[in-house]
Amino acid sequence: AFDVKQLRVPDWDEPTKYLHEHIREGDVVISIFPHTTNYLFAAHQIGTPDQPRTVDYWLESRLIIQATMGDTTQVPRDRRSGAVMLHNIEQLEKLFAENERVWYCTMPLAQGKLNDSVVSKYLRQHMDVVSEDFTTALMLRDQNHRPAPIRLEEEESEHVASEYYLQ
Repeated sequence: AFDVKQLRVPDWDEPTKYLHEHIREGDVVISIFPHTTNYLFAAHQIGTPDQPRTVDYWLESRLIIQATMGDTTQVPRDRRSGAVMLHNIEQLEKLFAENERVWYCTMPLAQGKLNDSVVSKYLRQHMDVVSEDFTTALMLRDQNHRPAPIRLEEEESEHVASEYYLQ
């Protein structure tokens, strides 16, 4: 049962539209619910007609939704979509080190239930929210993204510079 104020099906329209308009060849897509994202890729005909685009990875560092093992590999996968499971911070860090652009389709309320706080903190520090709607968010780590310590340093120096500028 769902609360009266809660949507049963999250509103992915705007975040998905933004993703479809800005995704590039070679981008990596992570999703908290990959089967939903795959459905929207197919519905909006992203990819080729004979092979629609699919989610690359499923992020879940707390074992809440069961994963399955592939028939020919030892890699845990989302049982609903087949997306490869990222199940710890080390895998996420490796993915970010090897890829310039990473998208993450998430739901802030579900994020805290399905992932450890260290994973959530890493995502907040290394990604920017580019589109969001009621209960959903799309995050991007792009080539020009600056890590959190550098952003903090820049914000502090801008604050000091603006104070001196006004004096």
